[in-house]
Parts: sequence; C-alpha cells; structure tokens
Amino acid sequence: MKKFLILFPVLVLMAAIAYFMIYKQMPQYALQQVEKATVERNQALFEKYVDVPALSESLAKQFVSYASHNKDAEIAGRDPEKIARKYSPELTNAFKTIVTDYIQHGKYQVGTNVSNTYSSPEAMLMQLQDYIVNRLEFAGFSTVLIRDGYADVTADFFDASQATHRLEMKLADKGKHWQIVEVNNLDEFLKSIESL
Repeated sequence: MKKFLILFPVLVLMAAIAYFMIYKQMPQYALQQVEKATVERNQALFEKYVDVPALSESLAKQFVSYASHNKDAEIAGRDPEKIARKYSPELTNAFKTIVTDYIQHGKYQVGTNVSNTYSSPEAMLMQLQDYIVNRLEFAGFSTVLIRDGYADVTADFFDASQATHRLEMKLADKGKHWQIVEVNNLDEFLKSIESL
C-alpha cells in the first residue's frame, strides 16, 4: 500500500506531462496560441501557428471571388480566375501587410483613408474588422474534422440576434504543431454579415 501511495503521484504527474505533450500537437492548442499571439501582439508566436504567406494567398483568392460578385466593386462581373492570376502577387502582398499590421497593432490602420467599399483588400479588411469588433461576438473555435494531416476548423461568431456566423479555416499538421493555412469561406462569411 505504501508503494502505491508513493507511486500514484508520480504516475499522475507522468500522465499529466504526457497529456500536455500530446495536447501541444493538436489543432486546438494551435488555435489557443493564435488567440494568445493576437491578444499579446506577438508576431513570432502568430507566425509559428499561422502560415502568413499561405493565408494571405487564400485571402486574396477569397477577395477576388467576393469582389467579382459584388456590384459595387471595381472588378464586378469580371472572370475571377483571370483576375486572380493577374493580381494574385499584389493581393497576396497586400494581405501579408494587412495581417502583419493587424497582429502588431490590434487593428489594421495602414489604409485608414480608403472608402468603405470592397474595391480593395484594405477596404475589405477594414470593413471585416469593423463587423467583427463592433457587431459580432467571438464564441470560440470548433474543430470539425481531422483527416490526412489537415484539420477543418470554424471560428464561430454571434451577432446581436444570436445568429451564428462561421468562418471556416484549414490547419495543416507541421509535425510538432499545427498551422492555419487557409480560409475557405470568407466570401460567404462576408455575405452573411453584410446586412448587420
């Protein structure tokens, strides 16, 4: 009995350490670290758990898709694939700047004089942050599916009427940690919150 009393705390400690080591390699831990990096304005931590170039490229594609269907945008009615090929490098760089500025300052502020339309990445991100900060409440992350080295995750938001708005993201398993690499439904998310 005495051996059990001596070994039990050691076994519990070993189990807790093993659980923590496993948990650190799960998508949920990566999402917690992204949230922490955003709150603490920690660019290095953010970039460990977010593939900024891949996310920026994903945002650029989503922007083109949304803007090509928005009658107020300069590119409305044009072929999204052609526009994406032509402007992808510039849009990707713009989104890298926007994401970096947002993490470092807590708000995108470089292009504060742009109009309130979706005719530029800066305007879209400024409007998006306005919606999220002023009109939506962050409810948390939900892991939908983990398969073949990828995790499908949603960032869930509630509006004043308690309607749920979900931003879908994809995380990639990088071995010892997970990284956000893609946003899947930014255009649908924007459409869902337009009328708020």
